[in-house]
Amino acid sequence: MESTIHILKKNENDVEINVSIINGNLRIMARILITGSEGFIGSALQLFFKDNTEHEVFTLDITPKFDDSKNHYNMDVNEEEISNVFSKLKPEIVIHLAAQISLIESFKDPKTDAKSNIIGTINVAKACVENEVNHLIYINSAGA
Repeated sequence: MESTIHILKKNENDVEINVSIINGNLRIMARILITGSEGFIGSALQLFFKDNTEHEVFTLDITPKFDDSKNHYNMDVNEEEISNVFSKLKPEIVIHLAAQISLIESFKDPKTDAKSNIIGTINVAKACVENEVNHLIYINSAGA
């Protein structure tokens, strides 16, 4: 037996919550935005969420998505418009993976590396604060 409850927004400050009850188990479905979604970890996370959850997942990456997904935003985390994307999507969780990952490039051009990895992260954090995102998860790898 499956039933779904939607708590609708009465005004713009309310949070929309999607809840499903399947065989007596409560499932809360979150709106998740993954930055750096086309990298190794981001791609794996997308598959995990698609195969194992009912979360609504949106992706943002400087690299275009090959399947023309309507849930993908092709942009750099350094662009000012990132806050507009957050405002439109209203994610409850942001998983921030976007980074310049080449160690060689970081030595060749440390300013560009810092712009992507430091300023980009600040832009994502700022957009989270401005748009009242509940959770920001920051993940980096050895390359970043």
